[in-house]
Amino acid sequence: MEDVRNPQLKQTIQTWPRPRLLGQWLLLSLSIFGMAGCSLFILAGKMIFGDPTVPAAFTLATGVDLTEGDKKVVVLCSAPSMVDDGDLSLNYTIVEDVSRRLKREGISLIDSNDVRTWMDDNGGRLDDPRDLADAFDADYILYISLGRVSFLEENSPDLYRGKASGEVFGYEVRKVKGEVIANEVFSKGFGTTFPDFHPVSVDQIDSPRIFKKRFLDRTSAHLAQMFYSHKISEEIY
Repeated sequence: MEDVRNPQLKQTIQTWPRPRLLGQWLLLSLSIFGMAGCSLFILAGKMIFGDPTVPAAFTLATGVDLTEGDKKVVVLCSAPSMVDDGDLSLNYTIVEDVSRRLKREGISLIDSNDVRTWMDDNGGRLDDPRDLADAFDADYILYISLGRVSFLEENSPDLYRGKASGEVFGYEVRKVKGEVIANEVFSKGFGTTFPDFHPVSVDQIDSPRIFKKRFLDRTSAHLAQMFYSHKISEEIY
């Protein structure tokens, strides 16, 4: 048996963290993270595990990585006919923002202006994806259906807080015996809120227009991330 009076071993024993002390530090750390929000959890996880990659929800559901190969993609969006500020260009703003982000990731897209023209000619809705498949030589159709959009806190005309919810659909386009077929291969609901925890008063924003743009940027980023892999530190909720 080794002599515990050995100075070097005695120093090791004295400096080894006690279990109770470790537990106290762990509880303190968790309480701090809990008060500060999920961003600190992400930071802590990144420090311990690195910055892992989050696979695209579309890829998980279909096995298809849209960033690989030369698959052509159409992005379109339908929005409620009326939103809180009466702005009817909301769907086109979402399409352009999402398209820009997907292009940046190397996804090949049909020109959004051509899609916009088609939507205008067809009442701004996608009743049957085969109609769009006939119009464009695309391999996949990504359809964002916005069910609810608001920019003000409910019953509070002086408090700003953007909220959007809806569902995203993905269709695979194929030709079978000369007939164009669009099969649904992806469906995922979504909801975004900005700011996350509380509304902001009208005197805390630069302007209603700038607030709206920031909220739509956040929503578009969340939607686009469904279709390409990204680092967990970049995740938009």
